[in-house]
Amino acid sequence: LERLKAVPPTPYSLTPFFSDQLTSFEMQVAAYARLVESEPAGQGGAVLGDAPVPQLPILLQALLSQSHRVRALQLLRSFLRLGPAAVQQTLHVGIFQYVAKLLSSSAPELRALLLHIWASIISYDRSCQRECYRANGHVYFLHVL
Repeated sequence: LERLKAVPPTPYSLTPFFSDQLTSFEMQVAAYARLVESEPAGQGGAVLGDAPVPQLPILLQALLSQSHRVRALQLLRSFLRLGPAAVQQTLHVGIFQYVAKLLSSSAPELRALLLHIWASIISYDRSCQRECYRANGHVYFLHVL
């Protein structure tokens, strides 16, 4: 035990895993956005196809980390702007529970991001309106507006 006390503690360093994955997702979203812009009107969903975006589950895990939360929400908002196929993929991964929990956050930097994300989700899946209401989302949005 005395030998363990003599060993100096190693400083904690954050792993770059989430930052690297968020950067990868950011590049992928930018590539998808360029493809969507080049598609004829109304054909943007074909760009994403049925293949899941590999970084999407990791993005959702990054939402749990306060140090990555704002960037993850910004990237999620950008991804959802790609259209209904992007919203569908995020719902399949389980975004709804993550975003519903964030409604209880009082952080002002999250308000606009959450507003955009919820608007995308609700415009795609109307059944989420009830869940938003149960999570007191309507009160949250009234305060934001």
